[in-house]
Amino acid sequence: MTSPPARPVKVFCSYSIEDEAYRQEFDMALAGMRGAGLVETWSFRSIPPGEAVESRVAQALNEADIIVLLVSASFLDSDYCWDIEMRRAVERHDRGDARLVPVVVRSCEWSDAPFAGLSALPQDAKPVASWTHRDEAWTSVARGIRTLVSEIRSGARPARTVRQATPAMPTYRDAAGFLSAAGVVQVVSTRDRDREKPIDGPILVYENSFQKTWLLITESKIACILDDLTKPATYDPLKWQESVEDALPVRIEPYRRTSGFLHFGSRRRQWLYSYHLHRDPSALKSRLEALLKRAG
Repeated sequence: MTSPPARPVKVFCSYSIEDEAYRQEFDMALAGMRGAGLVETWSFRSIPPGEAVESRVAQALNEADIIVLLVSASFLDSDYCWDIEMRRAVERHDRGDARLVPVVVRSCEWSDAPFAGLSALPQDAKPVASWTHRDEAWTSVARGIRTLVSEIRSGARPARTVRQATPAMPTYRDAAGFLSAAGVVQVVSTRDRDREKPIDGPILVYENSFQKTWLLITESKIACILDDLTKPATYDPLKWQESVEDALPVRIEPYRRTSGFLHFGSRRRQWLYSYHLHRDPSALKSRLEALLKRAG
C-alpha cells in the first residue's frame, strides 16, 4: 500500500477579484482539512508584499495538486484568469499532473468553456450564490475536495487526457491534435447535404493553447468551427451555420486585451477573434464581407 505523502496536498485557487468574498468562504470551507495538515491553500493573496506576482503565480500553479476555478461571469471575463491561470491549469490537468475542479460560485453561461466537460462543485453544479443556505453549498464543495485529497494521498493519479483524431478524419489533424485547414473543410462538407464548395479557404480567427476557431464560407453558408483539445474525441466542432444573406452585415467589437468579437447579421451570431492573428480587425471584417457577398 502506498504511504500517504508527508506534505499537505497543495490547492491553488484561481478567481476574479470581484469574487474575493467567495474565495474567503472557500478557504474557510477547507479550514478543517487545513488544520489537520491535509491541505495547503494558495491564491494570489498569499504573495508577500514586494514579490513578483506573475512568477509566484506560475510557481504555485506548477506545484499545485488540485487547481480550483471559482467560476462566475467575472472569472470568464478576466483576461488574466482566462489567458494565464486557466490555460496553464487545463494543460496540467490534460497531462494528469493536477486535478482541475470548477466550483461555480455565481450563475453564468460556461458551457463553452474549456473545462465545461469536467464535473463541477457544489452538488449538481448549482452555483453557491443560489443555495438557500450557503454553508450547505460550501460543505458540498469541501466534501468533493476531500475526496480528491484522499485519492492523491493514497497515491492515485488522474488519468491523462489524450486527444485522438476521429476515425472519420485520420489524416486531418496536426501533431498537436488540432484540425488542419483540410480537416475544417472535411468537418463542414460531411455535414452539408448540398455538398457546397468553399468560396475560399478556412479563416483561422481565434486561437489559444487549447482552442482554435475557424470560419468557412461556402456557396450559400458560413460555418463556425471550434476545435477544442479539452473535449473528447466524440465532440462535434461545428458550432453553427448561417446563410450568407443572414450573416451580413459583419461588425467588430473590442472585448478583451487579447481578443474581440465578430458579429454576423441580425440573428446575433458571434464569435471571438484574436488580435495577434488579426492586428487590423477592419481588414478581417472587409475580407469576410467580400467573401459573403461573393457567395451570395
